[in-house]
Amino acid sequence: MTSTFAGTRSGANIAASWAVMRFLVMKAIAKSQKQIWTIRETLMREIPTIEDLFVYGDPELTVMSYGSKSLDAADIAAGLAARLAYCAPSLNPPAINLGILSLALGKWWRPI
Repeated sequence: MTSTFAGTRSGANIAASWAVMRFLVMKAIAKSQKQIWTIRETLMREIPTIEDLFVYGDPELTVMSYGSKSLDAADIAAGLAARLAYCAPSLNPPAINLGILSLALGKWWRPI
């Protein structure tokens, strides 16, 4: 019986294991972030090319709102929801709020 938490294990092995796990997690997070940002860039470029759609403002992060002066945002949101896409319609101004916070968006969204 040993009197330490690690027992007979060396502290160096535990520290090395922790460092490797931390590196792998940070690498995975960086990869996911790059993919999310690519989806955001594509949406920012492609939404305005669809007739009557525009992006509100100039969003700096991966949360944006877009709308239309001639189409009903609620109808657009309903169509997206039918494709299993998460979006949150807004009443004033009429818009669709879209947060690209995970790679789930990339599973259903494809450029038109």
